[in-house]
Amino acid sequence: MSGLVYKMPPMSRVQVRQLAQQVHKLVKFTKPAFPIVEFVECVLPRALEGFYFGVLPLSEMGVDEHGRTYPSNNAIYLREDIYIRAAEGHGRDRFTLAHELGHLLLHNTGMRREMPKGSIRPFEDSEWQANCFGGELLMPDWYVRQAKSPQQIADACAVSFDAASYAWRTIQK
Repeated sequence: MSGLVYKMPPMSRVQVRQLAQQVHKLVKFTKPAFPIVEFVECVLPRALEGFYFGVLPLSEMGVDEHGRTYPSNNAIYLREDIYIRAAEGHGRDRFTLAHELGHLLLHNTGMRREMPKGSIRPFEDSEWQANCFGGELLMPDWYVRQAKSPQQIADACAVSFDAASYAWRTIQK
């Protein structure tokens, strides 16, 4: 990590949630556990012209980089071990893929500036926006609101307990 972030046009959680809901409607998906791997591998190539999804070895990406997205090229790359675990249903790795999808869908504007970390507001931070999208996609608002606990969210949505706890706290506010 370089300590730099990309400043993007501001987006609220509500705006990011609306995009995640549009993706759910696109695939007519109404269950809590969104099929992120299948969406990226099977649906996105048909829906987004020129989309490319690649899996790269650890030796090429390194231990600190789990995914890489090039929005202007419609390309997402995942590190091989992350991809394998995402395909096996591991919550943390499913979230990584949803996060990268967030970069692809939210940051294709070309309007971004590298800034020192901490120098911009969270809702202008490309990483905050991608994390927000990943959470909203994998843990739909309608399900989180009716869930009885973070563990119920984690189990039903196939996400990590930490991600489910964050979604739970966000909804409880």
